[in-house]
Amino acid sequence: MKRLAILAFVLVAAGSGTPASAGWGCAAKSARGAMGRAWNSPSRSQAERDALKFCANGHGGRCHVIGCRENVDTQAEAHALWPSSGTVNRCYGKGPCEIGRHD
Repeated sequence: MKRLAILAFVLVAAGSGTPASAGWGCAAKSARGAMGRAWNSPSRSQAERDALKFCANGHGGRCHVIGCRENVDTQAEAHALWPSSGTVNRCYGKGPCEIGRHD
């Protein structure tokens, strides 16, 4: 009986783990074409706030969220999901970011 209890505990503990990296990503865009992207955020709401803030910081005026997705952990993933016609001139948020990148 003791072995069954230990086995059940091990199975529950093993199944409750989360991936090492599973951040949220969002993108925001303005009518002027400014883009803001966030990746590797701890929650969707944080990714939305960051994307809107980054878009506005790019002198885009009023921005709106154009998409969000879970498991967007890198700049490359965010750019693949939400490409733009411009060049990256600023980086914000968590993780490495490549300035001068053109989608």
